[in-house]
Amino acid sequence: MLIALLALEARADGALRLEDLDGRAALLGPPAAGGAVVAHFWATWCPTCKEELGELDRASRACAGTGVEVVAVDVAEDAATVRAYLGERPLALRVLLDPNGQAWRKSGGREMPANLIWTAERQSWTAGPSREAEWQARLAALGCNPRPTPQRRGETLLE
Repeated sequence: MLIALLALEARADGALRLEDLDGRAALLGPPAAGGAVVAHFWATWCPTCKEELGELDRASRACAGTGVEVVAVDVAEDAATVRAYLGERPLALRVLLDPNGQAWRKSGGREMPANLIWTAERQSWTAGPSREAEWQARLAALGCNPRPTPQRRGETLLE
């Protein structure tokens, strides 16, 4: 039975079987040519995850319309817990659930926060928190359009 459950979590093409917040099945997998998918694994009980999630949410706004999809995947928590969290800290990111943490483990997860990054050419795994500037650089390298950082009065943007 355990083998059958693990087989359901990852498909031959690498796609992960997850759920949306309404309990519907959701597949997350490799992108079409020229795109990228970032699956950011997190949990509401993880202090560094919560801090990074807000920073990733802000950084990922530059990805709108670029073919780069950034998705927050909550690990091993129920929809009610995640909805309560999002009610207090709304996100622009798409949020999916990995109810038993199986997709996270199958992808190589050992700690959180962690990220599974797919491009048409490869799949990579990173673990540990990243700051917003690191996310901006990482997402720009994947094809997101970086937006200039707002400047304070009296500063000029050099190009």
